[in-house]
Amino acid sequence: MPTDAYDLKDAVEDKFLVPSKSVSVLLKFQREGIKYENLSNEEKEQWDAKEWSDDGSTPDFVEAEAVNKWLFNIDTVDKVLEHIMTRGQKVAGGDRIGKTIVFAKNQDHADFIQQRFDINYPSLAGKFARTITFRTEYAQSLIDDFSQKNKAPHIAISVDMLDTGIDVPEVVNLVFFKLVRSKTKFWQMVGRGTRLSLDLFAPGKHKEFFYIFDYCQNLEFFSQNPETTDGALGESLGKRLFKTRLELISELDRKLSSVVKEGPDNEAELRRDVAAMLQGEVAAMNVENFVVRAKRRLVEKYAKPEAWGELKLDAFAELAANIAGLPSELEPEDEEAKRFDLLLLNLQLGVLRVEPAFKRLVTR
Repeated sequence: MPTDAYDLKDAVEDKFLVPSKSVSVLLKFQREGIKYENLSNEEKEQWDAKEWSDDGSTPDFVEAEAVNKWLFNIDTVDKVLEHIMTRGQKVAGGDRIGKTIVFAKNQDHADFIQQRFDINYPSLAGKFARTITFRTEYAQSLIDDFSQKNKAPHIAISVDMLDTGIDVPEVVNLVFFKLVRSKTKFWQMVGRGTRLSLDLFAPGKHKEFFYIFDYCQNLEFFSQNPETTDGALGESLGKRLFKTRLELISELDRKLSSVVKEGPDNEAELRRDVAAMLQGEVAAMNVENFVVRAKRRLVEKYAKPEAWGELKLDAFAELAANIAGLPSELEPEDEEAKRFDLLLLNLQLGVLRVEPAFKRLVTR
């Protein structure tokens, strides 16, 4: 019998470790099972083609427990990845998902998850998300890279290998995409997210908690009820830049409608340059990406240069609400450069609006 115990709760209270927060997840298949009548025609064909039993009979319903044992479904994996990429904790000003470990069911499942990620993010394929298992060639080299704050991969898809013994303080998202029934193993897996990490989000902004995305009801099985959240919903630095550039175009349009200037450095030239920059960002959005796909019509509309010639009020609202913040496949800029751009954009707005905040921004 142990003579003493130092509980995780005590370590969190003593500020040696950070607590977890459970992100609300709603995956219909995992929680409710599958009904044949609710499937798409393509999925029904796959269903009918399966060898369900020796007598050739085909079921109309599969229980949730059975789903968790074998289902590899494109739509399900895409929904999980979309949820992680949009709701997970972000770094680099909110423009990049923080270090994330995805616990997969087996090697085939891990490979399938990486395949779906690479298809949705072709510009990041083979770098950003990597499968790391005992079968992975140069696995230790990948772990070493994953352990570096700003080096890819940023998402590690693991089967057993990263469940224990790995110490990467920057991990802020744990994704349980498999059933775990060993209590000891479950807590070892949770431990991958508990490490402290100073200045992770910015100087003076430390890691205070980590997220658990549990798609297979492991928390319920082990009677764990951590604080629940909807996930990270704040505006990223990239989204703020997009919206601020929209504001700049709006202010320039307002000024240009009342006065006409000529010259190489006038407001009209600036307006064309900013509009061309935003149009280029939209044109570089992959409409097959699961995050972009829902806004495909608008993305295709504003990917055309002619859509930026004259923007009405509803167009500004449409762009700010639906396009700003969507992932683009342009080469990512350094976080400090983007923060400096945002400062200068606000200076430009200060000039156009004759705002008293201009002097403060100059000092900054």
